[in-house]
Amino acid sequence: ATKFKLLTETSLFVDTQKLEIQEAPEGLRGGEEPQRLTLYLEDDLTGRITPGERVVMNGVLRSVQKGRPREKSTLFDIFMDVNSVEKEQVEFEEIEVTEEDARLIREMGASPDIFRMITASIAPSMYGMHVEKEALALQLFSGVPKVMPDGRRIRGDIHVLMVGDPGIGKSELLSYMSRLSPRGIYATGKAATAAGLCVAADSLIATDRGIQSVEDLVEPYFRGVEHARPVERTAATGCVGTFDDRHRLGMRPLEAVWRLTPPANMLRIATSSGLSLTVTPPTKVLVDHAMGQSWIQAKFVRPGMRIATASRLEVPEGEAPLTLSLLQRITTRIVVEVDPAIVQAILSSLKTKYGTLREAAARLMITEDAVYHVWKNGRHGIPLAQLLRAALAAGTAEEDVAASVRSYSQFGGHRITLPVRLNQDLAYFAGLIAGDGSVEQRPLGGFAIRFNNSDPVLIRTYTDLVHRLFEVHVDFTGQTPQRAATVRFHSRLVASILSELGVPTSPKSHRLDLPGILLNGPSKNLTAYLRGLFDTDGTIQIRTRGSSCLSLTTSSQGLGDRVQLALLRFGIHATRRIRRVAGRRTTRADGTPIVTRHDQCVLDIRDWHSMSRFRELIGFNHPRKKEILENMETRRPHSNIDLISGAGPHLHDVRGLLGLSPAQAYGSHAGGGVAVESGAEAVTREALLQLIDGLETAHRNGTYRGTRIRLGSDLREKIRESLRSARHTGVSLANELDLPRHRIHDSLYRRSRRPTGLPIHVLQRIEKLLGGDDPGTAAEIAAELAPILRRIERIPSRFEFLRLLSSGDVRWEPVKEIEVKSSSEERTVFDLSVRDSHAFVANGILVHNTAAAVRDEFGEGRWTLEAGALVLADLGLAAIDEIEKMNPQDRSAIHEAMEQQRISVAKAGITAVLQSRCAVLAAANPKFGRFDEHKYISEQIDLPPALLSRFDIIFSMIDRPQADRDRELAEHILKGHRVGEIRRRREAGLVTEESQALEEPYTPHLNPDFLRKYVAYAKRIYPIMTVEAMSIIEKKYLDIRRTGEAAGSSVPITPRQLEA
Repeated sequence: ATKFKLLTETSLFVDTQKLEIQEAPEGLRGGEEPQRLTLYLEDDLTGRITPGERVVMNGVLRSVQKGRPREKSTLFDIFMDVNSVEKEQVEFEEIEVTEEDARLIREMGASPDIFRMITASIAPSMYGMHVEKEALALQLFSGVPKVMPDGRRIRGDIHVLMVGDPGIGKSELLSYMSRLSPRGIYATGKAATAAGLCVAADSLIATDRGIQSVEDLVEPYFRGVEHARPVERTAATGCVGTFDDRHRLGMRPLEAVWRLTPPANMLRIATSSGLSLTVTPPTKVLVDHAMGQSWIQAKFVRPGMRIATASRLEVPEGEAPLTLSLLQRITTRIVVEVDPAIVQAILSSLKTKYGTLREAAARLMITEDAVYHVWKNGRHGIPLAQLLRAALAAGTAEEDVAASVRSYSQFGGHRITLPVRLNQDLAYFAGLIAGDGSVEQRPLGGFAIRFNNSDPVLIRTYTDLVHRLFEVHVDFTGQTPQRAATVRFHSRLVASILSELGVPTSPKSHRLDLPGILLNGPSKNLTAYLRGLFDTDGTIQIRTRGSSCLSLTTSSQGLGDRVQLALLRFGIHATRRIRRVAGRRTTRADGTPIVTRHDQCVLDIRDWHSMSRFRELIGFNHPRKKEILENMETRRPHSNIDLISGAGPHLHDVRGLLGLSPAQAYGSHAGGGVAVESGAEAVTREALLQLIDGLETAHRNGTYRGTRIRLGSDLREKIRESLRSARHTGVSLANELDLPRHRIHDSLYRRSRRPTGLPIHVLQRIEKLLGGDDPGTAAEIAAELAPILRRIERIPSRFEFLRLLSSGDVRWEPVKEIEVKSSSEERTVFDLSVRDSHAFVANGILVHNTAAAVRDEFGEGRWTLEAGALVLADLGLAAIDEIEKMNPQDRSAIHEAMEQQRISVAKAGITAVLQSRCAVLAAANPKFGRFDEHKYISEQIDLPPALLSRFDIIFSMIDRPQADRDRELAEHILKGHRVGEIRRRREAGLVTEESQALEEPYTPHLNPDFLRKYVAYAKRIYPIMTVEAMSIIEKKYLDIRRTGEAAGSSVPITPRQLEA
């Protein structure tokens, strides 16, 4: 029989459980991966182990052959049949503390200087950060977890968050702390187990090598290896375009490149100007909204939102290629006439190198007759391929060869001349042919270059250009009522050059392209090409009323996209739109029906600044268009696209701090200012500058009284008592302060209704008035005023930020369309990691880069946190880097883990509670990449308030240039290099200089292994808080709470921190 039937009644059923264990990560060193082993348990051993527990297993190790049944394999899997299970009974059982270690620990602990020594043992090679290191030292030991009589558990661990600028050492500190803790786990907020922040392969990136697709940029770093894994990363060099913290465009070093498997669907974001970019849904773009600017995932972007785009593209100009390099695709023989002097120089070098010309000819596969009768005597043309081969062997530069060529021809064809390099004339010629020309392949293999235009001046210009470039004879067909004038000549060589310049053979209109040799070449060549294109396919309309327009129409979508980016090289903004004309039928003048095959891409240049830049840098040769453009009148700059929404909250806050009405702040622009403040309207850069000027003038002149502050009842009572003691009445006080009597009464004396507020300047005068008689009350008034005065002191920096917002290189363009696209055509998506920046420009749009996404350290493509980083760190320290990158599911899990110190799991029908009794040390980057000192720090931490409140200490680590500190830091780092190099020589057994004094600042007072034992030993001791300690903590807690009592202040500390 081939089938088996289960005999339930006679079968014996045994409980079975499959477990997977791994080495304790804290016991590994040097970046080792924890090894894993699969275990099988039976009968009463099952159901006793939960994830995260430390266990010792005994059993029989077995192996099983890999592969399908009946298939032989040389690979085997190992597993273990478990016979017994032992749970760890003592905390940090894996840390062996001998009696000698315990004695040394007790001696160290008795030292009054122990805290300083422990702090100095935390990453001594990292300069400064003394306060942060003290907090981390305290976190290592933490407190004692408590279980109250009612069963409620209070954690004893301290949670610390460090938010700081890139490059200040947050990740290094986390890594070091994870090694110091007796049980430390280092993880990242998000593991790259699927496509994260990525762009499509055809996205164009501004690099130090020009504008190129991200695929062309990334693939060479993988050296031709096929994309096989879901996530692949490699180090990279070079620079890419991005924005700095002052919104200025520039180049930043590229650190790494990524290629990933795309998700099922991608999103295409298109702006009102026609810029578009295809990205993965989690990719973030910078959005300007009524509350400021923030990074938002593409899947949450909606039409109408304004996203950051580049107002210009800054790329280094490449060198123009040699013209003969544009002929390499021609397979038939090209013959050239060359200056005899360079031929003699090449032959002389070959004879010196090989001994005889016969030997040289044999080595280079050139016939001896050709060398003597063609080359040496100069009777006939020389094949170009042979000449270049000989020049290379002789060490003659290719540019010297190109400069010596007098004419080119195909074997048996007519001769033409070519410029040494691609120049303005040749680029302008390519632009004319791309617009109103064609390249037609003849039946017998020849190529006809045809140019059609109805303007006689442009025809004459073209004819002269052809004679100047190629010295060829042209055929001219005059204009008729049915057809435009035509100029024609034949040349396979010119056709090959045009193909390299993006002009294919007919039908060409929908296949035109702007190649990199023009897009990234010298600006004079690019402007010449664009001038030819606009001379033929461009139009210009100048209106006295309404907006003028300069347009380009093409059937090639690719050409339209690249011309739009090419114009951005010159700061010219064109709006791209599609004219749906495919299938439209028309009739030519001679009666011939025409069917339009393709939609048209139209680029419109409308704003005055861009049109004036076009006139200045590109212009027209077409006489009528040139005349119209040059006579264009100056207009006020304006754009309906480049508007700013995020200035409103800043304007409103500053005006409120100064206590100004809209009319006092903005004058005749009061209505517009209020609309901008409320977010009802976006504002142009020019209008924003006017609003800023109004506020700045009022602030500079001192014509403001400041925001009104409503005092608390206790303080108002003290002020009244002080005034009575000083023999002041409400009337006398009003007279002295030059205020209406009712204002003083309503603010200080009214009891029946809620009192009104007093301006800051008035309260300052009251403080000064009471300072001599009642300094205590005056000090309380000063405490009330202090937070507001600090904000007023920062107003000049707020003005600076607003001016930066209105004058940077960022354009805020509204999103016009969000389209979901299947990724079936995308084999791979790409991402870049940019140093000192978290963004790069793709297709003219600013996108957030991955920055620090790493593979899951625990293998099998699982999420680090979800796979158990917090559970594995139970009773230890979990160091979580890039915590702001966590997904919402991880955040909800960490909420419970940080407060309740457990994680509840309910998935796939399985429910469990896992222990995570650990301290959390987390690091995050500011929301905008770097701290902006013009904004509140709370606005720049991209974490929800509920998660922030679970951290007991939050450090803001700002990288401010300070000459003295920077000098000391540089000396510390450079001496560290010297120390490392001396140690390296010593390890190699070489003679080194005495370096004990040099090494001392970099040597921890306590050896890291000893410090781990010290912490493990201390964790087994449970101290009891003294009454004196309770009083000190209580006083400090109340002092901190008191700073939040002022009107409008935030809560500085919660009872949650006191419990910890």
